This record gives sequence, structure tokens and C-alpha cells, in this order.
Amino acid sequence: SAAKPERENLANIRKGEYEVLAQVLGKDQSRDPDFGPAKIHPTAGATAVGAREQIINFNVNLNTSDMNLAKDIARRIRTSGGGLPHLRAKEIELGGQGKVQVSTVLGNYKVTGLKTVCENIEKIAGSAGVSITESELVGVVPSRALEECAMSQLRVKGFDPDKQILEIKLLELFLSRLEGRADSGAGISWENGLNAFCDALAKPDPIPGGGSASAGAAAMGIALMQKVFSLQIKRNVKEGKPAVEQQRLESLMTKLCGWSRRFRELAQEDALSFEAVTKAYKIPKTDPSRSASIQGAFKKACDVPLETLSLAVEAVNALSPEKNSVHPSVASDFKVGIYCLVAAQMGAKENVLINLDSIKDENYKAQMTAKLKTLEGTVRVAEKV
Repeated sequence: SAAKPERENLANIRKGEYEVLAQVLGKDQSRDPDFGPAKIHPTAGATAVGAREQIINFNVNLNTSDMNLAKDIARRIRTSGGGLPHLRAKEIELGGQGKVQVSTVLGNYKVTGLKTVCENIEKIAGSAGVSITESELVGVVPSRALEECAMSQLRVKGFDPDKQILEIKLLELFLSRLEGRADSGAGISWENGLNAFCDALAKPDPIPGGGSASAGAAAMGIALMQKVFSLQIKRNVKEGKPAVEQQRLESLMTKLCGWSRRFRELAQEDALSFEAVTKAYKIPKTDPSRSASIQGAFKKACDVPLETLSLAVEAVNALSPEKNSVHPSVASDFKVGIYCLVAAQMGAKENVLINLDSIKDENYKAQMTAKLKTLEGTVRVAEKV
């Protein structure tokens, strides 16, 4: 994924390590980063981020103690010596075993595979009257790398691992059921997910409670909106609507994804925040930190539903003007989505108020009350949809 060919090798980027990099950034353009300022961050330093194929550490042992031979083989097969592409290699003496090792790293097994590496080592070693005693794989290895090697050795014609390897077929079946796609209904389907959430709410336990339910309602409302506008985008493409309209809806979809993620997180955070309250109450009454812990936990239990309320208001204000652009076939989904968000607003407000009653900090209570009053004007919008 390197932006420049010379940066494909991480060793080139690391050259001179931190001290040298700090000196040359901003002075030597070849060392400047692809993104961000050309200077070292005062606390975080510098970070190199890239993407590559899964590497394979593959070692081949030879029945000789001749390090010169191992060195010659490593030099001839590695990329830097003009050998095989995407391959690093070095010689290692196996002390006490009377053997030497050619240690290799396959940077892209799809270009240079295990079989190719092994054959090249065997060919060079064989010309010197030396044979391979064994090889070893260090760490994990992609199954495809072994499949390619095995099928080539067996000379299997037209082999398709996706269709002919039992474990892959079993994994595919398992994943399809896990995602709820199987006809049997096994795995985590939307029905099972809903049942689990409702069962958790129905239990006589303090969590999850109304705060999680409010965030959950908001998440469902946003999910319906994602359906509505995904269909609208597809319809626009089919009808050849202007690109500017598509861009507007795609921007809206980005917002919906962000709201969806945050509401789901808030449903969990609300449960965790009230769990902190119950834990605080279990602190011995003789502990001087007990009161502060309880008050801090109640403030967090107010902050979470307030964020749910604020985000739900933001979402409704952004989505309500879209009602006239929604296709009649999904108008009811749009309205239900708005109603879910309104319910989330009202429920979140109640959760803020009930936790606020237990807080002794009058300044905090005044600030929270003011925030609620500011948001209150946008709570009841159902009649407008």
C-alpha cells in the first residue's frame, strides 16, 4: 500500500530510527510522511501504517555445516540479490546439529510460493551435493499457501478450494447460519436478537433499563432511516437523478451510520453507568470515598441519557425536512423511524430526571436542567411528520 515504491520496504522508512528521522523531517522530502506534518509529534513520535499480504516465515534445513553454501543460497534466492520476488533470506548456523539453515520470509506467497522457494533451495544445494533434511513453518500460515503447494505437487487439475475443501464449506455454512441467512433460523437472526433484548429488559434486574431501551429505540429508528434512504439512492440511480442529489443522500447516509453506531454504544453505556451506581452503593459506609463515588456514578448515569436525547433531537431535526422527498412506498417506514426517535427523546429525558434527583451538586443540577430546557422545544415533533 506504499504511496512510493521506495517505501514498500519498512526498513527504508525506519532507517536511522527515531533520532535521524527527527532531524531529516522537513529537510529531506524523501523522508517526509505521506500524510500529516513533516515533524515528529512531541509525545506520540511517528507511526508507519501499511498493508501487505500475510507473510510466511519458512525455514529450510540442509544436511551440511557449510555456512558458505547457506550464505550463497540465501544471496541468490532473495529479492535484493536478484533472486525471487518478495523474498527475504539469510543463513543460520544450527549449532550442535551439524546443519545449516536457510531462513526465508515470503512477503507475497501468491507471487513467490512455498513450493518455488523450496525448489530453488533444493536445486542450488543439490548442485553442491547437499540435500534438504526438513523444513519448518514459524507461526501461522494462510491455508491457500499450503493448498497451492499441495495441489501443484499432486498435479491436480482445475482444483477450486472454495468448492472442494470440506472445512471451507463447513465454515461457509456456519457463517451463513450465524448471520441468520439459513432457512432453519439457526444462529443470530434479527428475531433472536430482538428476543434476547426484550428478555433482558423483562428480567427483574436493574439493568438494562429504560435508558438502554431509549437508546435502542433510537437505534431502531435510525436503522429504518438507513433502509429508506438506501432504497432512495438506488431508485435515484435507476431514474438518472442528478449527481448532486446522490451526493446529498450519500452524505446523509454517512450521518445515519454515525448515529446508528453511537446509539448502539449508548444502549450499552447506559447499562454500564447504572451498574457503576450499584457498585458505588456497595462501598462500605465507613469508606470516606463512598459518597463521592455514588455522586460521580449518578452524574455519569445522567450524562449518558442526555447524550441519547441530544443525538435523537439532532437526528430528528436533520431528518424531518426529508419527508417530502421520501417515496410513498416507504413513507410509513420513515414515519415509524421518526416516532422511534421521538420515543427515544422522551425516554432519555425521563432517565436524566430520575437520576438527577439523587445528585447533591446544585451547580451540576442547574446545568443539566438548563440543557434539558434547551432541548425540550424539539422533543414533540411527531405531529409535524
